[in-house]
Amino acid sequence: MKELVEGGTPPIVGLCVTCASCNLVCPTCYCFDVADDLHLDVASGNRTRSWRTCAAGSLPVHAPYLVISPHSLTTRLVGMTAGTDIEVESDEFNRTYYLRCSDRRFAMALCTPGLIELCVAAGGELSIEVHHQHLLVTTGRLAPDKFVGFFRLADAIRTAIEPGLRPLMMHKESTWGG
Repeated sequence: MKELVEGGTPPIVGLCVTCASCNLVCPTCYCFDVADDLHLDVASGNRTRSWRTCAAGSLPVHAPYLVISPHSLTTRLVGMTAGTDIEVESDEFNRTYYLRCSDRRFAMALCTPGLIELCVAAGGELSIEVHHQHLLVTTGRLAPDKFVGFFRLADAIRTAIEPGLRPLMMHKESTWGG
């Protein structure tokens, strides 16, 4: 996210021809997951890297770093011990995703009912990052024929978080958290 080109990417939903080339040639791409599978002897295992599909966009304000990502055993343990997981009103969202942000007030403002509904409907298949003026939405690797639907979902996510950004948009020069 920090390496995104200033200003994000242009809206491409109307231009997409579902060829998947954007995921292959993106110069800023680091959208992948790494999974470690330990064998029962705990001395050996496999590490797998799987590419993801992403959509990046820009936001009208500077925002603190925020992550919404599916829960895994590791995130649950870290959240329980470090207390870093922010919970919202939806129990289903809290069971499926973890939410981390350096500014709790901003996180609660950004997690509008519309955003929570979109995340829950995705069933734990989305990751969302917000940093400065950038929005990054990722999911598992998609077949090319699913790209347009994913880009529309990413656009719906951007629209769903706009009410949480309105207080900042009123003060163009201000930022959350100082």
